[in-house]
Amino acid sequence: MKINKKILIITKHFPPEIDGVGDHSFQLATRLQKNGYDVEILTASNSISENFIIYQNKLENYSCIKELIEIINSSKPDTILFQYVPFSFHIKGLGFWLIQLFNKIGSENYKVILFVHETFERRRLKFKHVVLEYLQKFILFKICSNSSNIITTNILYLKQLSRFRHKLRIARIPSNFEGGSLMQKIENNSATVFSIFGNRSLETILALLQEIYSQKNDIIVHFIGKTDPLLNYNLEQNYISLKAITHISGIVSSSKIAQMIKNSDFYLLPEQLLANNQMGGLSSKSGSTATAFMLGKTLITTKGDMTEDIFKDLETCLFIDMENLTASAKKIIAFSKNETLRKKVEFNALELYENKLAWKNTIEVIKTIINIT
Repeated sequence: MKINKKILIITKHFPPEIDGVGDHSFQLATRLQKNGYDVEILTASNSISENFIIYQNKLENYSCIKELIEIINSSKPDTILFQYVPFSFHIKGLGFWLIQLFNKIGSENYKVILFVHETFERRRLKFKHVVLEYLQKFILFKICSNSSNIITTNILYLKQLSRFRHKLRIARIPSNFEGGSLMQKIENNSATVFSIFGNRSLETILALLQEIYSQKNDIIVHFIGKTDPLLNYNLEQNYISLKAITHISGIVSSSKIAQMIKNSDFYLLPEQLLANNQMGGLSSKSGSTATAFMLGKTLITTKGDMTEDIFKDLETCLFIDMENLTASAKKIIAFSKNETLRKKVEFNALELYENKLAWKNTIEVIKTIINIT
């Protein structure tokens, strides 16, 4: 009789709590279960599920370790998959207690897959950032030492982690939404529709939209999901011409979010850039990024040292310079008028998702590690 191997996913957040890594944990657990794994969840969230056994623990300091080990020994997993983000396990990103936890888990001879969603502080704007970087590197080195295998989300993190361990694999973050390219566009606007998701660079985004609107009046803007509290104020006080063409959805269901993005022409998601606009940029660690490619949308974004070669300007996405909004607006407008180029980029976006970002790739990485076919 075949016995399904058990995976215990340890994640600070889990639905219904709203959190990117929590959503990733849910989607990962669901797909692993469909692939024949017995999946259980250990989380700090107040979660109830019909599909998984869920254990609760605060996951915040040394006082949690004893109960954590008891839960793990009770679950008796074949593999522990630990979802790591520094600031999830300590308010200042200094979860030294994890070192002791991983030491104890290691002494019990459990196989541990460490899934690194963020590595360490890189800003170095102040001395405190340099200290934080050093301490986070130390913590990461210690917990990597007690992990059987390490997965991370992008090439930059892979290079950073290679200093600590060699058993490394990459599993880029897929979309947390369902539907993919099968979802149909159900609106047919003659205007060019831009969708923006999240709270990123509000002032700069509004300035860019104002520049686009001044050059091309027939546009519609959708702010999707939770938005910056200052959005309405800025529209009323500083961008009154945008107010009439801007729609704010507020918090809506995942299916509604995906449908709104599908109904757009462009998905505007400029990632933060630091250190003379070199550090950061588009990366494969974001489910929001993956959603654009899954839905075959042209992603308008920024390029930095986190941007891999799989993201190519005017081939799989559209890179803009947020320091030169006039030139960026002209580039976007010219691209919107080139139907042939747009269709090529949209096709390539779907291909990129299928080949590099889809859930099947993540599951295959984990199956390879656990040696289950």
